Amino acid sequence: APYIYSDGGDNASASTSLFERVIEVRDYNVRVGLQYSFPLGEGNAMTLGAVYSPKKTFLGRTYGVKYDVTSDQAPDTIANVKLKDRAQMAETWGAGISYDWQGRVLAEIDFTYQPWKDVKFATLDGFNDAGASFDNRWKVAAGVQFVNRPRGSWFQKVNYRLGGYYSNDYIRIGDNSLREIGVSFGLGLPAPSSKTMVNLSFEYKNRQATPSALVKENYFVVTLGVNFNELWFWRNKLR
Repeated sequence: APYIYSDGGDNASASTSLFERVIEVRDYNVRVGLQYSFPLGEGNAMTLGAVYSPKKTFLGRTYGVKYDVTSDQAPDTIANVKLKDRAQMAETWGAGISYDWQGRVLAEIDFTYQPWKDVKFATLDGFNDAGASFDNRWKVAAGVQFVNRPRGSWFQKVNYRLGGYYSNDYIRIGDNSLREIGVSFGLGLPAPSSKTMVNLSFEYKNRQATPSALVKENYFVVTLGVNFNELWFWRNKLR
């Protein structure tokens, strides 16, 4: 998180410095999950799932870098602090449910929660965090996918997807929380004579602090992806 500091006035010794805080993490993370699916009549099924990541202490370091933007001096590294026993990542709880109807409609909803208020984080003396603190992060998301006929013509096999989410971020500035909302629309385009799927999605996201709009950001994201489902490396047997 860089910020500018100016020292001096109209005299020749005035200088302007840029301070940057750097966090380097070299560690691993573990996530476990459980999923169970059961039929609900002919062609219909419901799936329940849950995921969990334990709370963990980071390994690595955090330090500050001072740049004097008014001179050619090399940057200085200051306040080098190890993260072990001083910085943590919150545990993660997640659960979701999906319903599949005749292979044509798939509806899902899930919820994720991270208690960031319970973690500790390394601080650097002399670095102003502008009253920032951790807040518990949660996110609820839902989506639906529709395909007219999975074994029909090309147009009938196109997947139509619609989704949205609402979340509370883990950063809090004073009494202001950071909320995010997003909606998306996507298409799954089947490749001719193949099970490969070309996925195209359009997403709008809004991030805004509340109750005071200290931060307000709008995004429009276009994503293109390909799911390959081919037997490219299958070796044919000669008889």
